[in-house]
Amino acid sequence: MAREHPGFSFGIHGTYAEQVPGTYDAFRVEGNTFMGQFRLWNARLEAHSFAITCLVDHVQTPCTPHGAPVQSAVLQADEEILLPLEIPGLARGLHDFSVTFWQDPYANHEDPEADSRVFESNTYCARVSIFVDGDTTPPAPDYLSVSGRPSHNSTDFTVSQELDPRVEGGSFPIMTHISVSAGELFDLYIHLNNRESAAIDYAVTAFINYQQIPIYRDGEPHKPLYVHVPAVTWQPMAVQVRAPDEPDLYEFIIVETLFPFARLDVETEESYGIDALLNNAYSSARILLEVR
Repeated sequence: MAREHPGFSFGIHGTYAEQVPGTYDAFRVEGNTFMGQFRLWNARLEAHSFAITCLVDHVQTPCTPHGAPVQSAVLQADEEILLPLEIPGLARGLHDFSVTFWQDPYANHEDPEADSRVFESNTYCARVSIFVDGDTTPPAPDYLSVSGRPSHNSTDFTVSQELDPRVEGGSFPIMTHISVSAGELFDLYIHLNNRESAAIDYAVTAFINYQQIPIYRDGEPHKPLYVHVPAVTWQPMAVQVRAPDEPDLYEFIIVETLFPFARLDVETEESYGIDALLNNAYSSARILLEVR
């Protein structure tokens, strides 16, 4: 289904034979390969660059077997592209498949204070369910849950180097710069603030230069990190991320996905009233990661 945003639209398309009747958000696959296209249309009056990647069950994978993990594209004004999708090796059952992309991914690359890092992080996601061999059984990952605090009225998702970064008035400063040593395993807090009256499960993914990296929790790597947050709970998660080995300036982004294996062709009881949030991408700012 095409997603409309100011100035452009995008969507994942499969064949009519694969499409689940009555929805554009789910496909049935006989065998183990999904075939389709990703459509992206830049309706703005100026050119924009994009970094585009595919994720199967929230793990980055090439969009075609011999493709790169991240594809780059520059779209001129009113230009449309159709990228082929070929995802082999799918096991029987439900898979969460998404095309995540970033507009102007390296804008103001050397400026940690640039407004574009905060107001134009521009992380977007087209997301569908794929049912292999007619089986709609989802994976059952282990969700982490730690003791939380009462939810607050500020942002629902942010990243910080502090357990409680709130300032006077209760707002959360937006982090746009981290300076670390090469190869260092550095500390972060991922703040998940669930203001809903139902519990929410999350998949949290991390990217450096738009390549997925593990998130460490208690020394164990997770790609992604699955987290369960009870209703009306703010849950700061202490994690670590490893810096690249080469000194340089990098783009660092953390993304959260709600209900990682929800069936997108139906409104499930667990996500009732939250379905409108399932196809949105929620991300940190584009953090300038300065590796010394």
